[in-house]
Amino acid sequence: MQHNVVLKRAAKADVLARSTGDTFQLSNAFENTISEYEEKIRKLDECSVDQVENLTGRELPFLTNVRDIDRGVLAEFCAIAEQIEPPSDVIRLTTILDQFRQPPPPNDGLTPEFLPIRGNRLPLVLQCYEQTVVYIWRRDCKPCDSVASTFDDIFSSSPDDILLVGVYGPNWVEFLRDNYDVVGAPTTLFAAGNNIHSRLIGNQYKSSVEKEMEKLMSDSR
Repeated sequence: MQHNVVLKRAAKADVLARSTGDTFQLSNAFENTISEYEEKIRKLDECSVDQVENLTGRELPFLTNVRDIDRGVLAEFCAIAEQIEPPSDVIRLTTILDQFRQPPPPNDGLTPEFLPIRGNRLPLVLQCYEQTVVYIWRRDCKPCDSVASTFDDIFSSSPDDILLVGVYGPNWVEFLRDNYDVVGAPTTLFAAGNNIHSRLIGNQYKSSVEKEMEKLMSDSR
């Protein structure tokens, strides 16, 4: 993802504000817009894609279901959709927004190709991409370290056609169990849109991961 271009556009739209040096944080104006959308969403009898499009004043063809999206995450998304063009930038900024909240999601167990996100962002992010690999990990976990090393071997750089995200499992135990039947780490989910195509639990051979990647890409075409 072309993060630098997205960051510049987000700063120009007053979604992000420079913090120190080359770092960014959410602007006060954007935080206020999020709060306004939280109030609007709270007043809805039943939240739907049509209602979200009406609230933001634009069509959002990549959004297929809002029922399972955390309302705070949905309010952030609406605020982004109102202020950012083109639609591809809405998706990119939605995906990386956790990096500008404090504290950011843990990333010390992830390879550089994987973007750390909060678990409750998954129901929104997954439907924005055709293929996603979700790596759920924890600290002090030798199998997790082994899986991360396998990913490092497979992905020399972030692929253009697949989103790679990492979720720190201990912070989202109930959410991951209730929404994705994940009960331990390491667990790797291979998603086609918002549907979990397959999963690998525990440490895996490189060939097993590559096989699931090939199946995901083939079946998603």
